[in-house]
Amino acid sequence: MGVHTRYTDGLCKRVTVAPETLVRVCAAMGAPIARPGDAAEALRAQHCSADSAFDRFLPEDLRAVSGQYWTPLRVATRAAEWLDDVNVRHVVDIGSGAGKFCVAAALVSRAYFTGLEKRSSLVASARALADLFGVHGRVQFVHGAFGVTPPPVADAYYLYNPFGNYWFDSIRDTEGDAEFGTAPRVREIAFVEQFIRTAPVGTWLLTYNGFGGQMPECCDLIRVDWTLSAALRLWRKQRASEPPDLAHQSRAFRRASRMRKSRRRDVT
Repeated sequence: MGVHTRYTDGLCKRVTVAPETLVRVCAAMGAPIARPGDAAEALRAQHCSADSAFDRFLPEDLRAVSGQYWTPLRVATRAAEWLDDVNVRHVVDIGSGAGKFCVAAALVSRAYFTGLEKRSSLVASARALADLFGVHGRVQFVHGAFGVTPPPVADAYYLYNPFGNYWFDSIRDTEGDAEFGTAPRVREIAFVEQFIRTAPVGTWLLTYNGFGGQMPECCDLIRVDWTLSAALRLWRKQRASEPPDLAHQSRAFRRASRMRKSRRRDVT
């Protein structure tokens, strides 16, 4: 609970106020949320629609690019809602960046989150963010590149276009522990597609604004939200993958079958 000082007839009274009430008052007055605990309570109470209230706890250079690179709060809360609906217990964020998705989603869901990130300075910032919000017991961050570092085993994997070239106009751009460019991006996208093909049946996947590749045909689209700034999609791997040559033949057979059915309808 927060403490607010009120003056009445020259007398000073200390009044205890619920955090969500403080948040609503601050929002109405245009005042910033001052503590991580207030931001967390606001997020849980669905009063924290402004990303700036959360982003102010990021380092300055990461805060400046949040709208471009990090998952919006509306997306994180919707994803958390879906994950709880299907009883997902562990989620891996591939390319977790500053840790915003993992921390925000952990605040409003029951799941555990692991972020995999190839920039060591972002891993350090993400761990600090989890500590600041008190979710370090359910959120961890691993330093490594997808395809080089084996991703942790999980029920679900989250991808928000993770393989682009990200620049921060800061010393982070000179880090030598991460490889960028067209070739690494193509390679990492291929790794994701192959990873999904070999993942256990029943694995869940969340994509926000895609991941740069094609979702394998072994996965079915379960939900999609078009009301966000980009499409959020929930997929489930429903069947074992076919070898690439058989998958190609199977797709060609299905296309031919659809064409034959269409011709029959035209004739009748």
